[in-house]
Amino acid sequence: MLLITWVLLPLAWAGSCDCSCCVTTSRMPSEVINGVEIKCGMPSPDLDQCGQPETCTTGSTDTVLAAAAGGDIDYGRFCFFECKVPAVDAAIGSECNELTSADIARVTAGGSGNAMDLAIGQENVASSSTGGDGSSDGSGDSSGTEEVVTTTTIMPGLDLAAAGKVAAAAARTEARAAAAEAKAAKATMDASRSGREARLAADASNGLVANLRGQVAQARLHARSAANAAKETKAALAEVQAAAHEAAVAVGKQAADEMQGEADSAKRQLASMIAAASVPPPPEIPESVTKVMGPYYAAAGRAMTTMGIYSDQAQQMTKAAGTMRQQARGIAQTANTYQAAGDTANAAGMLGTANDLMGKADGMAASATQYQDVAASINSGLPAYENARAAAGARAAYWANLPGMIPPPVPS
Repeated sequence: MLLITWVLLPLAWAGSCDCSCCVTTSRMPSEVINGVEIKCGMPSPDLDQCGQPETCTTGSTDTVLAAAAGGDIDYGRFCFFECKVPAVDAAIGSECNELTSADIARVTAGGSGNAMDLAIGQENVASSSTGGDGSSDGSGDSSGTEEVVTTTTIMPGLDLAAAGKVAAAAARTEARAAAAEAKAAKATMDASRSGREARLAADASNGLVANLRGQVAQARLHARSAANAAKETKAALAEVQAAAHEAAVAVGKQAADEMQGEADSAKRQLASMIAAASVPPPPEIPESVTKVMGPYYAAAGRAMTTMGIYSDQAQQMTKAAGTMRQQARGIAQTANTYQAAGDTANAAGMLGTANDLMGKADGMAASATQYQDVAASINSGLPAYENARAAAGARAAYWANLPGMIPPPVPS
């Protein structure tokens, strides 16, 4: 069961998407639209305040990236499309804000279920004079006419920050490695503490053994004292034989009997302590008890097999979603190349394909989460099989008249 739990852990990482976890970052050259050079993205691991994973879960009523609503989505993609920088001149690293209703209307104008870049439609305003010295006729006087030039570039929206995210992902991997090293150090400390506790328990056991050995040695001393007393009694008898042979013999015999009684008592105490320290072997479990518990073992095995099937399916779908996301990023990079070469039509088509592929990947990740929920539900019910098996075995052992068994309660 521990192995199953470990397998399920990688599938339960995504938290709720939140713009407060996104920060202002610089756009790549290929992402600069209408003079907008900043965007919302994921922070570097050393500045991350939210402990962000690679993906997060959007709300079921999300209207910006509607294709991924209620499912998992790439966190960088969420920051780019569903959050906005606090100001056009905001400092790098400043916290991003939620989109207003007007912003949402702009980025969802296409109605495809995939948002557009918020920078599309914004305008550059530049001031220039009609003459080299500020005059309209080149005469050199200070009067001139200011001309306002407005340019607008239209381009489909998509997260084109894949290259920048590669570096961020590498930094996050390094942070995870550091966390793993910390966990390994903690495990080493726990093992050391367990070793100390085991040594303390061994010392306590050794103390009990030493106490028992001391009592055995004390009994031997009593026996040795009895033997010495007998020798002394014989010597005393030899000294008093001339005066009162019969009285001396009676006194000596009485003394020997008393000493021998103490020795016998010490031996009986030693035998009692040895018997108390012995543990009788457990009674043999009849074959009937094992047969009663067999169906519960089989049912638990089938439940674990079913749980494994759901878990494997969830992992395969998660892996497939990751592959589709990688393909979408590759297509987006190719679209950048076409856009830079001036082939806007092909670039737009590729961007649409990449966006649709990313939406499908989000849907597949959501399905994987559902499969994983089923596996977790089965896993939570496994203890019920163990409880039922134990209850059936206990009652079978009672009815088999095993010694020392107390009739168990009837299970509900």
